[in-house]
Amino acid sequence: MNGDELERLSPEELLGVIRRQQAELAERDATIRALEAELAQFRRPAKTPENSSVPPSRGQQANRTQRRGRKRGPKRGH
Repeated sequence: MNGDELERLSPEELLGVIRRQQAELAERDATIRALEAELAQFRRPAKTPENSSVPPSRGQQANRTQRRGRKRGPKRGH
């Protein structure tokens, strides 16, 4: 509703508009609180061997360089 429409309403109708808006705001506030709680779960740091009970073998591995040189094992065709 714009300002002109609101000016034409009676006091009782204005109270009805205010009550509906308050109900909508309360519903949106509840939705926002629920979404913020859900989002907080994703903001936790990732589990690593340093900050949790995750075993060290599950931690991030260092980047290894590719081997250059000859392959191991017998020569091809033998």
